[in-house]
Amino acid sequence: MRSARFLQAAEDEMLEAAAFYESQRHGLGRDFLRKVYPSVRDIEEYPEQRPVVGVGSGSAEENRSAIPYCRALQG
Repeated sequence: MRSARFLQAAEDEMLEAAAFYESQRHGLGRDFLRKVYPSVRDIEEYPEQRPVVGVGSGSAEENRSAIPYCRALQG
């Protein structure tokens, strides 16, 4: 199984997104963060089950809610 990691810029963006979602509705930022890590574990375990976003980008998209986000995987 591949191990995923967040680049610092991606982690910063994720936290900024959570703060934005929280500013839009109380609890939405928390809900977003609670979905991030289980989604990353799913992608680590079953990367072939996620569609590739952009040719050669190495990204896998995970959309389990109304919160749009994708994660980049590097091999």
